[in-house]
Amino acid sequence: MSGLPSQAILNKDSETPLYRQLYDWLRKDIETGQLPVGSRLPASRAMAERLGVSRNTVLVAYEHLLADGYAEGRVGSGTRVAARGEDAEHTRLRVERRKPLVQRLSAAGRAVLRAEHEFRDLSEARRDPTRPFTLDVPAVDLFPTKVWGRLLAARAGRVDSLMAQQSPAGFWPLRQEIAAYLGLRHRIRCAPDQVIVTSSACATAGLLAKLLLAAGTPVLVEEPCRPSIRAAFMAAGFPACPTPVDENGLVVDAGVTRFPGARMALVTPHSQFPLGHAMSRQRMAELLAWTERVDGWVIEDHDDPGSWTEPSAPTPCQFDNGRVIHIGEFGQVLFPGLRIAYAVVPEELADVVTTAQRAAVGLLPMLEQAALADLMSTSHFMRHLRRVSDAYGERREVCAQELRSCLGDSLPIQSSARGTHLILGLPPGVSADEIVAAGRRSRVRAYALSQFYANPDGVPPRLVLGYGATPPDELRAGVHRLCSVLGEIKEPALA
Repeated sequence: MSGLPSQAILNKDSETPLYRQLYDWLRKDIETGQLPVGSRLPASRAMAERLGVSRNTVLVAYEHLLADGYAEGRVGSGTRVAARGEDAEHTRLRVERRKPLVQRLSAAGRAVLRAEHEFRDLSEARRDPTRPFTLDVPAVDLFPTKVWGRLLAARAGRVDSLMAQQSPAGFWPLRQEIAAYLGLRHRIRCAPDQVIVTSSACATAGLLAKLLLAAGTPVLVEEPCRPSIRAAFMAAGFPACPTPVDENGLVVDAGVTRFPGARMALVTPHSQFPLGHAMSRQRMAELLAWTERVDGWVIEDHDDPGSWTEPSAPTPCQFDNGRVIHIGEFGQVLFPGLRIAYAVVPEELADVVTTAQRAAVGLLPMLEQAALADLMSTSHFMRHLRRVSDAYGERREVCAQELRSCLGDSLPIQSSARGTHLILGLPPGVSADEIVAAGRRSRVRAYALSQFYANPDGVPPRLVLGYGATPPDELRAGVHRLCSVLGEIKEPALA
């Protein structure tokens, strides 16, 4: 503690949060050299006692120092001041070099840069997918790895026979299996010719916008929604227009009134993310009537892991007027590294989308497509769906019960039978962002509900907690760690 200035005093009457005051103080001392490189910052408990604040206030400040490169964490040696001389100069030069580059980019290139920040949470989740409350990762622990390995090995032994079956539209037997599955499970009538195998549902949405819309045409997206959806359209050069949802789904009239130039809408009708509402028949009829009036399109995103495992409510595809496209991604139900997705398009679009797929992506890996087709043609695929469906129900109950056991019934818990997450309300005066930051240090990955809104002003303080990827025992432990964080933060907020 010798490197810490003794006069570090926080103003508890200031509008600036305490963690921000501490962060600014430490950052200034690091930049001026008063805290030299390599010096160890005090333990969070000791710092909290010294300053008369909660430990989480210190943890959040340290988290920001780590994120901004002012500090580094070393296992067993605490948090130390990071070496920033060369790094800071390197960053400055990189930023300076980037400025003229941005000016040289095309409009499409600048659109990609604007979309960059929307992907900030994806790589972190993929590095540690079973950390409690991670979203958009299925029950990887239940995936039939031995069966998958045998199927891959069998196909690898006959890889030469696959060469003649390569197509930019995908492996034909897999397209057949996808069409059969969608018809059986979700009552979507389509021929294998209408199924195009792709590598990413989000990328496919952006590609479809390029094929079907004039440059810059607005696209209606749900508010709230996954940031990656907004990013996909932004990167493709199409404004993603936030349109409110209610218990019946996308509020079509609100979107049409606010964005009269829109010609496409992306919806998640089975279980709206993250609110969990299913789209009503009446709202579907309004949506399709709108596409008729404006010569527009609907993209139905089969996005949530839970929607694969439950028979769905009616979808726009079942009332098809030739303007509905269905997209989905197998990584949502099997494992995230499986880069196989699909689009079901109207018959007259199949050749156009196939050609665009060839130009944009080329040929997808055949070995994984063939193994997936074999998996879907056996009982293993449906057995896996039933198994994870039961697991999601158990994990949802475990998560909700543990939260009620720790917190009582005073905080509202909202969940959907088709989702793999729930929404936890927070006490007045408690910041969701502060809990999220503190939770990272306790190895829980909570999300603020506000981060799924394009316009977060006025969004109530709530947490979105995924449970699908985490086994029950780890989930229980995660709930207790989260409740501990919440308890430490709630005390000062209510004082």
